[in-house]
Amino acid sequence: MGLKVLALIESNIGMRYTLDNRLTALGFQVTILTAPAAFEERLASEAFDWIILDAATLRPVGRRFLDHLRRHRKEARVVWCGKAPAWTGALLEATFEKPLRYDEIERFFSQWTSDVGAARNAREAIPWKPVDKPTGRSRHAEEARTAPAETEGKDEVTGTGGEKQQ
Repeated sequence: MGLKVLALIESNIGMRYTLDNRLTALGFQVTILTAPAAFEERLASEAFDWIILDAATLRPVGRRFLDHLRRHRKEARVVWCGKAPAWTGALLEATFEKPLRYDEIERFFSQWTSDVGAARNAREAIPWKPVDKPTGRSRHAEEARTAPAETEGKDEVTGTGGEKQQ
């Protein structure tokens, strides 16, 4: 059983279908809703590991809703789709600007699919590290991007050292 994702996104069938298909293919259990009231009811009745919020859907109640979410669902990690307001700050795991690039979203979520079962069974939350700026990358992604490459000095084709044979 994979991590559970609850998404509140605008009523755009293409966006809903693509997001659902991409995350389901990674092994996530995805629930996508378009009405904030239905979203709040579902959130109150079930536990979710990830919450995806669409700025277009939350305009009228955004800040109040996100503050409530952080107080009552501290274990859930939040991803914001659209331009993130300055007040979101450290509340978000990552942001993705619109138009959404699904390959970036898929790459971001794929880092959470390894060893999901062990973390879920032990009820251990994957360490939550907020983004400093809304860049679409979490600190996890930044750390991975800036880590020294294991293949440094190796031939790209053979994977061996760069020595030339005479």
